[in-house]
Amino acid sequence: MAEWLDRAKHDRRAVVQRLAKDTIAELAEATGVRPDVIVGHRQTRGLSFVRRIAYRFLRDCGLSLCETAQALNRHHSTVMHALKTSPGVVERAVLLTIAKRLAR
Repeated sequence: MAEWLDRAKHDRRAVVQRLAKDTIAELAEATGVRPDVIVGHRQTRGLSFVRRIAYRFLRDCGLSLCETAQALNRHHSTVMHALKTSPGVVERAVLLTIAKRLAR
């Protein structure tokens, strides 16, 4: 029983790490911000917006606050605060992307 539980925990960690890595890579490509900057310590408005998109996406994929925070080198309370204070951030990001594409 303990063996199965250890394997399940390891598998979950692997899935979480892969999902986080892929999410950060896709977000970096879509926004033009390097992945190391997304998980770095800079605090600009644009980076905060990009991180909030990542927080929301990872949470919607079923990651816990702690898992989401670890993926982006943040404290879980930072993720919680960002999600509480910016509802609809993903929807706004999608609308901005559509608007930029239509403007071309």
